[in-house]
Amino acid sequence: MDSTNLLIFIVLLFILVLSKALLRPRKSKVKSETLPDNAYQEIPTLFTPAERSFYGVLENVLTDDFVLFGKVRVADVIKPKQGLSKKVWGSLFNKISRKHFDFVICDKKYLTVICAVELNDSSHDKTDRENRDKFLADAMYSAGIPLVFITAKRNYVASEVRAAIEPYLKKIQDHSESEPLIKLCPKCSSPLIERTSKKAEHKGEMFLGCSAFPKCRFIDKSKETNAEGI
Repeated sequence: MDSTNLLIFIVLLFILVLSKALLRPRKSKVKSETLPDNAYQEIPTLFTPAERSFYGVLENVLTDDFVLFGKVRVADVIKPKQGLSKKVWGSLFNKISRKHFDFVICDKKYLTVICAVELNDSSHDKTDRENRDKFLADAMYSAGIPLVFITAKRNYVASEVRAAIEPYLKKIQDHSESEPLIKLCPKCSSPLIERTSKKAEHKGEMFLGCSAFPKCRFIDKSKETNAEGI
């Protein structure tokens, strides 16, 4: 076998070995865990009977401008503020990550959270539950979102329930349709948020900019002077 044929043979052999290696099934790094048949069981209903009863009352007192959600994670409603150290941010997040609100009321058009509602039964008279409720009330106040506590009863008077949440609903109903609660970025549909210019000539001035910055640099010219390039 001359050198040319030997070289061709070696190349073909290399290709054959490489193709076998590529076609060989790879072992998954994810360990598959076999669960026993009795590992989990169904929870028959999302709400307790008391919660389901109150859900019906809340639903009836709300107009078509609003939508009602139940069992919402606190961490889906509020989060620690930006600018905190990782340690502080993580500590604050851990305090809300395993908690949920009984009910959350949103405006139907933008799904903006209007207020959260906690249904307090006798268990909330315990010290640990009182501490939990106080923490949630303080956290929501810090975020600027109302939290309404309503005592659980056998029967509810619709007008009384309505009166408890009316002040927060009225703010939305009175809002002009020409001025939506949340403006969306016309480029990427992310919410527009108030930001502060860092440019020397406009430093400290407020303007509306895309919340997806720096990925999207849209600026609402109706609210700012010339803060582009912040």
